[in-house]
Amino acid sequence: MYLLSGMVTNPDGDVMTGRPDRGAGRQPRRCYATRAPATPSLSVGADALEELIVEAVLLRLDEVVLPTSEAVSPTGDVEAIEAELAELAALRGAGTVSLAEWMVARSPLLVRLDQARTAAGHARRPSSLLRELGTPGAVRRRWPDLTLAARRQVLTAAIERVVMGAASRGRWTPLEERVDVTWKV
Repeated sequence: MYLLSGMVTNPDGDVMTGRPDRGAGRQPRRCYATRAPATPSLSVGADALEELIVEAVLLRLDEVVLPTSEAVSPTGDVEAIEAELAELAALRGAGTVSLAEWMVARSPLLVRLDQARTAAGHARRPSSLLRELGTPGAVRRRWPDLTLAARRQVLTAAIERVVMGAASRGRWTPLEERVDVTWKV
């Protein structure tokens, strides 16, 4: 299994996918690599990259609080549109707006209301795992016991993206110098 699947890209934004690497004369190993025709074409050992990223996330979350939800609930939109509809009805009731004007104004509001209700129904609810881990240091304490899915949930809540740079030609480049993490927290 690959902990960082879909989270790592090369500098041009090409996704690096987890896969086995059976290079010439090498022992099989897990790696993250770009697929052709990505430029630059990159490959990096999965174990080393995962260890580096996990430690960076744990260090970060030792000091900051993990967000409890990745999405904001759009219920405020529903309430605002319902208030507009009520105001429109009051204007019609007072005789300020004709029936034709009321019908023309009401139709787009009903469409927006339907869209807002659909969006509110699909909004992500705060994760109980993220709420539980929402204190500094809690993630590090629980990390060894978390499932792969729970670990990925923590990583996606903390990391915007991981960009893997190419090694310098002619010399070995430490992995730490090739990785750039953009944080959500």
